[in-house]
Amino acid sequence: MDLLQNNPDLLYELVGSDTGHYAARTSLILGVADTAHEADPTAATALVLALRDAALWVNTHRDDAATLIADNAADLPAASARNMLRNEPVIRPLLGHGLREQIAQYCDELQLVGMLADGEDSAALARHYTLNVLHE
Repeated sequence: MDLLQNNPDLLYELVGSDTGHYAARTSLILGVADTAHEADPTAATALVLALRDAALWVNTHRDDAATLIADNAADLPAASARNMLRNEPVIRPLLGHGLREQIAQYCDELQLVGMLADGEDSAALARHYTLNVLHE
């Protein structure tokens, strides 16, 4: 990204993870261990909802979020954090069925490039590796 920012007259981004089809795709997934969910399913649900709400808050409070980031990163000035967040796409937290669909799409794409066996059922893998704590 420094190349793009420091040389805007020479370089521009043609495509990236925040453009085209991938702009609407999940690029980061956080998980809760099965043992944690089994021990306290209510806490797991609360954690998922809190993370979703925090992501939505960042969308409308970018400068405040940048200040919080900078306060916890000694080498990152607040101005740099603000610039970074202003250039990030809108955060679209996915839960439940929507998340499972995207996991299955990623599995399909891994099959296309030979990193997952063709015989694997992408939808079954997505159901196996995700738990819908909201029961959607």
